[in-house]
Order: sequence, then structure tokens, then C-alpha cells
Amino acid sequence: MNAHKNMLPGMNSKEVEFYAVGDNKVMAIHDEQIWNFQELPQFVFEIIRKTMGFNASVAEMQHFILDHYNRLDFTPDISEDGTMSIPEHLGNLIPLENGQVITASEVRVLSLYPMPDKNIADTLCLAESTVIGHGQSIRAKLGLTNRAECALWTSRNGI
Repeated sequence: MNAHKNMLPGMNSKEVEFYAVGDNKVMAIHDEQIWNFQELPQFVFEIIRKTMGFNASVAEMQHFILDHYNRLDFTPDISEDGTMSIPEHLGNLIPLENGQVITASEVRVLSLYPMPDKNIADTLCLAESTVIGHGQSIRAKLGLTNRAECALWTSRNGI
């Protein structure tokens, strides 16, 4: 039996377990310590960026973690081998030709993009700032400048 099997993830030196405190603060358990997100070792940010598919800022990474890894469980979010788990609710990420990915959360926002941000937020039970952030991220990833271009891209790609 694995001695670490009944331990909370993050209690060994390689694993990381993320969780949310309040609406916008990310904490992590790593190397038997509790960390503020911004103070985690650089290798953790590199793994998150690799999972996200682009050179995300700390704020973008924190937003991603808040959206997808915000509760404690017994499966590490980053395993001993440096692999970041993909939560089931993310479904399949949409890989882009430029090497970036559109997350399932971004697809949900994108599919409602003809609506105003406030209406999208209400429909998806998200903060309006989250919808705005997804919109900015989507446009940057796709190299688009406005909602009309996003709507056309969505139509052409069957979303």
C-alpha cells in the first residue's frame, strides 16, 4: 500500500493541490506547506502554462485555477510526475493551430457571445468580470479584435 495514499494531495514535495478562499483567492498545498498562489515555485507556473497552452500571466493562471481547480479533493491537481490533471467538467479542450487551447469554459462564453456580457454572466452564473476575462482571452488566442469576428469564427467552427 502506498504510504501517501491517504494523505491530502500536496503533502509530498512534488504534488500540488489548489483550492479557493473566497471568490478570488487561490491557495495551494505543496511540499507540506500552504502557499499563496503568487508565491508558488516557478515550475508550478510552467506546468500551468503548459496545460493552458500559452504563456499566461499570473493573473490569467489564477483565473484558470479559480475556474477549474477551486476545491480540495484527494486527487492532486499536479501529480508527482509534473502532470496537471484535466477536470472532467472541462471536457475536451479545443486546440488551435497556434498551439494555444480554448477551454470548455471559454467555449460556453463564446457560444453566447452575441449576448451582452452581463446576460452571459447571468446565464452561466458567472461574474461579469469572468465573462469579460474569457472574452479577452478568447480574442487574444484567436487573434480576433471584436465580437463580430468571434461570432463568425464560432459559426465557421460549429460552436
